[in-house]
Amino acid sequence: MPSEIDGLMDALVTYYRTGGSYHTLIDIALFHYQFETIHPYGDGNGRLGRLLITLQLYDTGLLERPNLYLSEYFNRNKAMYVDRMEAVRTHGNWEGWLSFFVKGIAQQAEESVDRTLELDMLRRRYENEYGGVQYAKNRLACTLFEQPYMSTKTVADRLDIERSTAYRAIAALEDEGILEEVTGKQRNKEYRAKEIFDILERPPQTY
Repeated sequence: MPSEIDGLMDALVTYYRTGGSYHTLIDIALFHYQFETIHPYGDGNGRLGRLLITLQLYDTGLLERPNLYLSEYFNRNKAMYVDRMEAVRTHGNWEGWLSFFVKGIAQQAEESVDRTLELDMLRRRYENEYGGVQYAKNRLACTLFEQPYMSTKTVADRLDIERSTAYRAIAALEDEGILEEVTGKQRNKEYRAKEIFDILERPPQTY
């Protein structure tokens, strides 16, 4: 009933703030199930619920930064996600839901570590290849991990150089396969760091 939502959410938030009775991961899994069951908003409950998982992992100290992307696991296993939650409602099968949830955390954490290590290796490679001489192209390559998406204007502003110089730097890195144009337009082009996004957008490798 809509009239019960406020009371249910107050109880859920109190449970989280006071600390649950189980391991932190189990309490977060219980919280997520209850949040999605209460369904407090007209839209966006799934997205918000998944975001809250990451923020809770960060808040409880299990993550140093709120950078674990759980939506990938839940979206890829959407049918099982729905089935496991429904099994709790219909048969009280908490073990199935908790197992599914904790497995997802573990797999996404492993995937995140692998991607982070690959990105670090790529960053070191760029530093070795471009970190010596202070050409605009080299300076741009060494900033890609801070701002991997750009236009000629943003590069000119970032490096404090003329737009013509920024254009040449972008073109050089595009020729070397470091940048790629993403709009397909002839004007107002935008670019992204190809190798960085190749790692970030790669399908999961750990399962």
